Amino acid sequence: MVYGLRMKSGKRFSGYLLLSGILLLAFALRLHNIDAFSFWTDEGLTPLRASYPISQILRSEIVIQGVVTKDTHPPLHYLAIHFLRPLLGETDFAYRYPSVLASLLLVPLLYQLGRRLHGRSLGGLVALLTAVNPLHIWYANEARMYSLFTLLMAGAAYALWRALTGGELRRWLPLYLLLAGLGLYTHYTAVFLIAVQSLFWAWLLWRQGQKKLIIGLGVVSLLAAVPLMPLTIPRLFTGAEAHYDYVSPVIMLRDVVYFFSLGLTVNYHQAGIQWLSLSALGLLLLGLYAANGWRPRAFLLSYLLAVVIGLMVGSLLKPMYQGVRHMMVGSPAFLLLISWAVVFAWEQTRRATAVRWLWATLFVLGLLTVVVGPVIALNNLYTRPDLYAKDDFRALFRSIEQQAGGNDIVVLNNAILLPLYTHYQQRADLPVTAVPRYPTLAVEADPDLLALVQTYDRIWLVTDPPADNRDREKLTQRWLADHLSQVARLGAHSQYGIVEALAFSSANSAVTQLPATSQPLDINWPDVPALHGFYPLDNQPVAPPTFWFALFWEAGGPQPAASLRFSLRDVDGREWLALDQPLSSANGPGWPQAGWPQAGWPQAGWVRRDYFLPLPDGLPPGTYQLMAQPLHESSPLAEAAHLGGITVAATEPNQLTAVPFQPGDPHIRFDNGLRLAGWETADINVRPGHTLPLTLFWQADDALPLETIRYELTVLQPNGEPLRQQTDRPGASWLPELPPNAIVREQTGLYIRPETAPGIYTLRWRLLDDQRVVPGRPSWRPWSTDSITLGQIEVVPWPLETTLPEGVNRTTASFGPAIQLYGYTVAALDGPTPQIQLSLTWQAQAVPDDSYLLFVHLTSLSTGDMISQADKIPGRWLAPNERLANR
Repeated sequence: MVYGLRMKSGKRFSGYLLLSGILLLAFALRLHNIDAFSFWTDEGLTPLRASYPISQILRSEIVIQGVVTKDTHPPLHYLAIHFLRPLLGETDFAYRYPSVLASLLLVPLLYQLGRRLHGRSLGGLVALLTAVNPLHIWYANEARMYSLFTLLMAGAAYALWRALTGGELRRWLPLYLLLAGLGLYTHYTAVFLIAVQSLFWAWLLWRQGQKKLIIGLGVVSLLAAVPLMPLTIPRLFTGAEAHYDYVSPVIMLRDVVYFFSLGLTVNYHQAGIQWLSLSALGLLLLGLYAANGWRPRAFLLSYLLAVVIGLMVGSLLKPMYQGVRHMMVGSPAFLLLISWAVVFAWEQTRRATAVRWLWATLFVLGLLTVVVGPVIALNNLYTRPDLYAKDDFRALFRSIEQQAGGNDIVVLNNAILLPLYTHYQQRADLPVTAVPRYPTLAVEADPDLLALVQTYDRIWLVTDPPADNRDREKLTQRWLADHLSQVARLGAHSQYGIVEALAFSSANSAVTQLPATSQPLDINWPDVPALHGFYPLDNQPVAPPTFWFALFWEAGGPQPAASLRFSLRDVDGREWLALDQPLSSANGPGWPQAGWPQAGWPQAGWVRRDYFLPLPDGLPPGTYQLMAQPLHESSPLAEAAHLGGITVAATEPNQLTAVPFQPGDPHIRFDNGLRLAGWETADINVRPGHTLPLTLFWQADDALPLETIRYELTVLQPNGEPLRQQTDRPGASWLPELPPNAIVREQTGLYIRPETAPGIYTLRWRLLDDQRVVPGRPSWRPWSTDSITLGQIEVVPWPLETTLPEGVNRTTASFGPAIQLYGYTVAALDGPTPQIQLSLTWQAQAVPDDSYLLFVHLTSLSTGDMISQADKIPGRWLAPNERLANR
């Protein structure tokens, strides 16, 4: 007897120990990168509604642009957030943490339900599958009600099953009524599950002769739902809603198998994923077979499909289904069934039967299905944000605030984004509004929009269209495109729509003279209109993060693919910033849409175009020269020209800079507390002889002195040998230390020598403190090493040029068997110092055996004395032997 008790207590202890480990795993997976993704549109409503007084939350009211409207969800989740806000705070993490807790509590609850259904083996396996389920982890990272809703209805289902298996009704019925009622006040689809489960309760009460209690409970349930009827019934008869389209029952059932098993972070068009989904369907059917008896089968099948069938029937009246979140409340039944199938297959392998090998095969396949699927989906979730991250409004809004001037305004084309923008807003001086005004429809030449154009220098239009189709024809965007010039386009990662902002200048683009304080210019580049003036739009000294200026061009318009490369150079000629921008609004990426008219270049007079430069936070204060170079499809059309000087003010070291979230950003932690929080570059591709601009973001946990710290960045060749190496001080050379948690932007670049062979090159990082290596690690790796290989660039070859120019002075000069001087042109340049411009065209007859240096001497015909000289590598320093072979 004593031995039996010890065995039982030992099994119980090991079971609790296993469950504790599963809970720790579930907690870690739900906390990892919990705030890496931005709030999406609906999440932005949570901070707003939770901030209201309790009475307003209970009335399901939301105020948008001064108009009171009704939220589409019951109040319980918002009440919970309302009371937790003083304790947790106002961050993304704080608003999502209640969902983490609810999702975490689901693990031991399903363990208990599985144990009651078929013992500890089923309980342990379903707890593990719930802990790693990609769908539950996804919604545990949302500040919405879906995790709480699933937990409440799982608790109600547990109470029902205890009653079905002989538990006391007077104990489990009140608990069910409480949890189901809370579930109904969390999400309306609870009514479908409650309706089906009420049949089980009615059967139980009927068997015990409690017929009057059945009627009484029906009346109580109806009275409990009365407060919700004014919100649900009118919506039921309002007709089809935006983005709610009819979905066939087959697709709904397919989504049950797809999303309940693998979540939202896999590509269901891939053959391997389809096989995993098909295998999950097989496990589901096997689980129904294994659940021997009508009670567990009816219980689990109704739990799984009640909401799905309810949405199918409801969609006959109006479309109701808009994604798996509306029916994920049934996912615990799915996990229970596929877990039961795996346990059942294992139990059959232990029996001495002729088909034991078949059950062993099914067990292995089932185990692979429930393990491999979540591993793939979670790997995508954590490592492929470029494909599976939510729409990154946070990065977009912060980019707008960094680039917007002092007299700009943000206009949201969707008023429902106002709470989301308010949640992320950091600049109190930057106003925000919505056009069309909620809840009116968009009109041509909206009076609100006209007033804004008269008041502000620039309009930053966030183009996400209203979800209720109030601007279906995009009248707001069309009017701005027709009447103003686009001066910037900012974009961020998007999965379900377009996350972008278009900036329009309110200034008149057609001018006849320069402003009084502008800098006159007379720059004539080939294939580009003449440039007549440079006009700083910000007062000097310019304070980061952005410098706005205007350029005045000759009328007529540039070639379609023309762009400008702006750069800032200090007095020593060091380049601190390089940025390509379209020369005119017509050249913006993806702009304009086909068939859209826009404010074009006038055909007479001069044209004003506004441009901006994001100034690095680590930029030392002082005077800089602004340079510009015309490009055609990224190839230079001429040498860079000087536009004017600007004076930059000092950046406050403790001023936080928001690092825009970019999918795949590196994240390196060094053991001294320094972090490479990310980097930005315009492109990972670079041509030989060019410099790839690179912006590094540094951050420290605590105050970190920088006097003795240097980072070492090495470009590695495909064979692992170093191509080049550069060492610099992290952050800003003039900063004595990094303040705690402050993010400092460092502008640098990778120079790729002209002779570099095309190919993929990797980046290796090291940190040195007075010549001592400081170990570090990528954020995902638990151990540190002296060097970290993270990031790649691609050196792409120069295009083969085979068209010989016309209008050149032909020569017969040859330099060895491989190189011929095909021709040249000479032109006199205007300026205070007499200059001539000599352009040489080289033609390669074969691959040269060496690199060459070109010497050009200007000599006197009468005396032979040298008057001037120039020496360089052919092709603007970009043509060693490999490059010259292509000309």
